Amino acid sequence: MPTRNERGNGRFSGRPADAGHEPNAGHEPNAGHEPSGDTQTAGATDPAGVPLAKQIAELREYLAHYLSTRADALRVHVRSAAVSALLALTAGFMLLVAVATAVVLLVVGLADGLTEFLGERPWAGKLAAGGVILGLASILMWWGKSNWDRVSTRELREKYARRRKRQRDRLRSDVRQRATEERPRS
Repeated sequence: MPTRNERGNGRFSGRPADAGHEPNAGHEPNAGHEPSGDTQTAGATDPAGVPLAKQIAELREYLAHYLSTRADALRVHVRSAAVSALLALTAGFMLLVAVATAVVLLVVGLADGLTEFLGERPWAGKLAAGGVILGLASILMWWGKSNWDRVSTRELREKYARRRKRQRDRLRSDVRQRATEERPRS
């Protein structure tokens, strides 16, 4: 069967394309097939002539650089957050100590004042100061708890009222209505 000849001129010869015919016979090897100069490689190249292996190596290096910078940025962020947390903790502790010292000085001053008022009886002044402070603290705690309970109860009632309204909008009845309906006996 005739085959297309190697020169690609469209004519057919009676022999296969490579039978006794060397396409580059009489020419330099690789002449005109690969770029000349330092860019000659055995691997694949992109359209600009840069070897693919070099591009992959460059991409790996840039990726490693990027990942390294991201890891370093994360470490700096964590270190900065830890230092900030430590400074905040230290400032909070110092504030707590200052408030505790102020409270102690207030109570001692109150006790000394009551001691003078009660006729130079230190035990009576300290007892009265402790009772006053304890009484005020008890009143404040009771007021805070009752206020908290009132607000929490109101918020829960509003939450369930919104939920029942949503049920009525979606289902045409709410849980309270369904609970009071007459159930058929089975």
